[in-house]
Amino acid sequence: MTRVARNLGRPPPAMSGAAAAGSRTRIEHAARSSLSEIRRAVSLLRDGRGGADRSPQPGVAQVEELIGRFRAAGLTVEYRMDIDGAQLTPAVGLAVYRVVQECLTNVLKHAGPASATVGICGVGDAVDVIVTDDGCGVAPHSNGFGLAGLSERVALHGGRIDAGPRDDGDGFRVTVRLPRSAAVGEHAT
Repeated sequence: MTRVARNLGRPPPAMSGAAAAGSRTRIEHAARSSLSEIRRAVSLLRDGRGGADRSPQPGVAQVEELIGRFRAAGLTVEYRMDIDGAQLTPAVGLAVYRVVQECLTNVLKHAGPASATVGICGVGDAVDVIVTDDGCGVAPHSNGFGLAGLSERVALHGGRIDAGPRDDGDGFRVTVRLPRSAAVGEHAT
């Protein structure tokens, strides 16, 4: 029985072998991608001369491709973007990408059979990212670092995050607001 199922007092959702394998593959890819990003950052800090792998980082333009990979893993995702990615700094574009990546990974890991909705839109001088799912919610005492890390990433850009069960009680909702042009660390305390 999964930790989420134990905490909610219900049996884990049934998942076919192929769906489970697809989910594991998607989660593994997301983890490897995140670790690669961390390694590049640490290498850059150690080297000080910029000798780290400086390959282009993903941004808003790659969100659709990211969502395609989650769909290929068996997650139904509805997606809408109402902002020109060129209006965002590369750092904010990367933060938007990572918010979507972490949220959809959490849906695969914790929501059971679920579908998700991703919305990215410009609001004044900010960009909003809203990710909802219709899964089984969240464990009351999760030991993961996903939302904590996401909160730190958002705060680094001077943004705000609100995460919790949806108002209707079915599923989970993450709402992030980031300034369109904040430099990394500009708002860190």
